[in-house]
Amino acid sequence: MRIAICIKPVPDLATAYVSKSRGELVEDSKRVPNPADLNAVELALSLRQAGDEVVAFAVGPDSSADVLRPILAAGADRAFLIDDPAAQGGDALADAKALAAAIRHAGDFDLILCGARSVVHEAGQAGPRVAQALGVPHASRVTSAAVAERRIAVTRAGALGEGTLELPALVTVEPGSNSPRLPTAMAAMKAAKKPIEHLSLEQLGLPAEEVGEPGAAVRLRVMQVPEG
Repeated sequence: MRIAICIKPVPDLATAYVSKSRGELVEDSKRVPNPADLNAVELALSLRQAGDEVVAFAVGPDSSADVLRPILAAGADRAFLIDDPAAQGGDALADAKALAAAIRHAGDFDLILCGARSVVHEAGQAGPRVAQALGVPHASRVTSAAVAERRIAVTRAGALGEGTLELPALVTVEPGSNSPRLPTAMAAMKAAKKPIEHLSLEQLGLPAEEVGEPGAAVRLRVMQVPEG
């Protein structure tokens, strides 16, 4: 089985803040993996059997390679970064097109995992949009899963209940649904030497107007801190 994981680089909430005067997010550090995506990584690693491959994908500038290192250290086999300048600044719709194209570029996958939502917008749109772009069924807010005989059985958060999907399929993993493993120092050192495969829009066959800021359906103009 081949498992793909979509990773979103996000601001480090320990240092990022919203400036009231500037109406924008101020980041004082490099970006980090979206927390819910780490839950997706843990689910992927728990489902992996001997001979399976786990591959991580992200959209971001060249510096976002550092976001993929912890995923490799945790146990992912390969990582792809879509770092084409024209792909940057997009929303969930634009990023989903780029991620889906990268997943197709890397070959056939049986299962695609995403965090259920990011700490940036909390919209929960990227995963379902990747599923739509790939033409596969999806289940959202999954807390646990088991794979057998080309089917994935899932338990979903709250009253969403249980369900079963035929593979290939995509599931979005609920934040806090498991405890992501901490890489060892040796694994982190090995991950630092692993190559991250960089992808351009030309390699993916994507026109620039469909991704990045031009391909976004939503554009953030200003951020405000709630009063009280």
